[in-house]
Amino acid sequence: MEIHKRLKSAREAAGLTQQAVANSLFVARQTVSRWETGSREPSLKVLQDLAILYETSIAELIGQESVTERRINFFAILGNVVFDFLLIATIGLGTLLVLLIGWMISGCLVLGPLYAAYMWLFNIGELHFVLFSYRPQGVIEAFCYLLTFLVGLSAIYIMLSIHKLLYRMAKSYVKYTLKTIRYTTIKKN
Repeated sequence: MEIHKRLKSAREAAGLTQQAVANSLFVARQTVSRWETGSREPSLKVLQDLAILYETSIAELIGQESVTERRINFFAILGNVVFDFLLIATIGLGTLLVLLIGWMISGCLVLGPLYAAYMWLFNIGELHFVLFSYRPQGVIEAFCYLLTFLVGLSAIYIMLSIHKLLYRMAKSYVKYTLKTIRYTTIKKN
């Protein structure tokens, strides 16, 4: 049976006229007539109001053959907790250690040349003659500092990309885990 026929039979079963339904929902009688002839379909909010008015469910009004019910699988929760603990204890801590070492190396590659430039600017130590000396070692040292700094910036970019990738992977893993914990049952009416 189509929805417009169900709406009409539900109204008649409730013993209401189209005008009474229109008055209850604050719409025109023609609107109720259009719903019942099939030329227009009511919105979800209107279907909720009609279900309350007709003392029935929305599922019956739209002709849904089954009712879904969400439940929680407690064995899946237990399994996920144990698996996640083992996963975090092994792979997670190893990954965290590798990331920490990567950030430390990236930081040293960027901060080392900056520290050398600071020492050169304020004439601290023996670096005051490096850039302006006519010795080939001074130019080579300056080039090495610049190259180290650029490698450090590239390493920081790579570390940020790895963090974004790990975040996306962790987010999708959590979504998958939540889907395994909840399941749906279908009951026939």
